Amino acid sequence: MPPDRVSVEELGENELKVTNLSDTEIPALRLFYKIKDSGVYFGGITYTVKLTDLSPGESQTVFPAHYAAGYAEILMIREYEE
Repeated sequence: MPPDRVSVEELGENELKVTNLSDTEIPALRLFYKIKDSGVYFGGITYTVKLTDLSPGESQTVFPAHYAAGYAEILMIREYEE
């Protein structure tokens, strides 16, 4: 996803603020993330958190499981129709 469509900001230990920077509705959005320390990713699984109905200019706060500020890295953001 182009970085001008969505911004992601860490607000706390496992709290993320996701903002729709575009002028169109985003029906569904997934953030894919992994835990990383000293340049090494841990485990085989990539975790995801899903947001829905993100209106233009709107922000939503999510609390992803297994997310640790400063250790987790968002690898990809995907937009979906549903």
